[in-house]
Amino acid sequence: MKLSDGRNGRYAFGFEYDFEDGYNLFGHDGGNHVKLRHYVNPKNSLDSYTLVYATNGNAHDVWTDVLADSVMAIVAPKKFRMAVLKEQFLEAVLENDNRKLEQVYQAVSNTFDGDDVQIERFFLYRAYALRYGSGPESSIPAFKFLITKHPHSEDARQGLVDTESVIGKK
Repeated sequence: MKLSDGRNGRYAFGFEYDFEDGYNLFGHDGGNHVKLRHYVNPKNSLDSYTLVYATNGNAHDVWTDVLADSVMAIVAPKKFRMAVLKEQFLEAVLENDNRKLEQVYQAVSNTFDGDDVQIERFFLYRAYALRYGSGPESSIPAFKFLITKHPHSEDARQGLVDTESVIGKK
């Protein structure tokens, strides 16, 4: 679905859709309580995965997109390279591993062919995933890392300011 500004949208009629790692992804996210996602290889319909997540609640508003990516990084890491990179970023931030952060950044930059908008979006989404998934304090290094790589990013700066205000920093 094309948005009014010409960009491709990510949701249509209540369903998410995307194309990543050679797979069409589509499904439905019912907030933090249910996730249904299908992964279909357009070149081989027998190469498909279906993920279903259902719960009556969760801790810290865990995003089901993050959960789905985490599962696919475990289930088929060679096929779902982006999911692996997402996991590696979260791990590097939580372990405070700057060397690994740089490696992930380089891999993501290569994957998106230097497209700064896509690269920034990749890391910004994961910074927020940390904020809401494991607590605001854990996301501060992710926002700071993003700002070092994209110093003019208003979204990254706003994310850091908002997150720090949540934990009482001025």
